[in-house]
Amino acid sequence: MIASGLNTVQAVTLPDNQPSNRLLEKLGFRLQRQIMLNGHSNNLYEYTRA
Repeated sequence: MIASGLNTVQAVTLPDNQPSNRLLEKLGFRLQRQIMLNGHSNNLYEYTRA
């Protein structure tokens, strides 16, 4: 999936953006925790190459 040689990629979505959350999970990203960005709670996802 990651052609750039990176071992880890992170993604951020709003918690109520269910289509984006589902897509990231379908692609193999795992929810790590919720973080605050610009005063809003966001989901932090991470994909790590095995």
